[in-house]
Amino acid sequence: MRNTQLDGLRGWAALSVAIYHGINIPSKAAHEALMLPMQAQTSAHAVATKLLVSTFNGSLAVVIFFVLSGKVLLESLMRSRKSIPESSIDFMIKRILRIYPPLWVALAAYVLMFFVMDRFAGWGTGPDLHLVLVNATLTKITMYGVAWTLIVELLAAPLILIAAWSYRKHGAQALVILLALLLLFKDSPILGFLPYFSTYAFLFALGFLTCTNFGKQLAKDVPGVNASIVMLLMIYGVLFTQYDSPNVVIFQGIAAFLLIALISEDKDTWPKRFFNLPVSQFLGDISFSLYLLHPLGLELLEHWADRLTGNGFREHYLASGIVIGILTPVLTIPIAALMHRYVETPSIKLGKFTSEKICGVLFGNSIKTTNNMQ
Repeated sequence: MRNTQLDGLRGWAALSVAIYHGINIPSKAAHEALMLPMQAQTSAHAVATKLLVSTFNGSLAVVIFFVLSGKVLLESLMRSRKSIPESSIDFMIKRILRIYPPLWVALAAYVLMFFVMDRFAGWGTGPDLHLVLVNATLTKITMYGVAWTLIVELLAAPLILIAAWSYRKHGAQALVILLALLLLFKDSPILGFLPYFSTYAFLFALGFLTCTNFGKQLAKDVPGVNASIVMLLMIYGVLFTQYDSPNVVIFQGIAAFLLIALISEDKDTWPKRFFNLPVSQFLGDISFSLYLLHPLGLELLEHWADRLTGNGFREHYLASGIVIGILTPVLTIPIAALMHRYVETPSIKLGKFTSEKICGVLFGNSIKTTNNMQ
């Protein structure tokens, strides 16, 4: 049974990324305020900025994305009635076609926007075609910054397959060992050839644990703690900590793990009801497109603000950031809804069709059940 409240959580996380990047457009001061602990802020203006960027924290949203991916994708594999080789190929085909086509459309829209605005508004030269093609392969991120998370998602695909096989074979203990190993090698030079992966791979493993009886029982047995408290701790628990400390992402990951475990249960809580609201479900549906397309809105708003104020909007970075942070999703959501309907949905169908054809050739058309399925 699908946990629709997790879709809603993903939707609000994607919205937070768009708002967060909008707030950061006028000045680096917003990012610097996030990095410094609350006690190091030097003015009321800085304190207000710190609270604002902590509430709409794009970095925290990415943590939530990765924990959610670990949970949802492992559950999907565990529901499969196919053999391990067939389900592995099926998973990889669907994953690749889920990620790449929307990325290519977003990059094409980004280049087209620069071409049109250069012609009619004198923006100047757009992104270099070579850099666009490099970004389109996800081998290196050189100009479309938000795509870095897609590299992590792709690199995590084999990890998810290993987790599914280990869980079927050895149970939850294997996932705990996997989490321990990923924490041990977090930011290790040994994994330096895998960009971003060593830093964030453990978050997928936390998502894996929410699928186990251990994760479910933990969500039931935590005394006196509900999803609302966990959500507040996740957002504001690091206010008085240097944000670039390695411990911050671990704290956020554990909090996200607990929040996702709690709202996945049958308890009727305020966060669960909120994430099941129609607006939350709508944001969940378009979350991937909203995440991919919001840089277009950022570019438009920054150029317009420069033209209207002569760069003066950067002097009042908090007020300007709030305005741009609000307008970025307002501009992006309608386009994201169209992309979800006409690009994401067809690419998902293409993934299913392609997988059926390839797996049909390799394994035959019958669905193979495994004896060790839990």
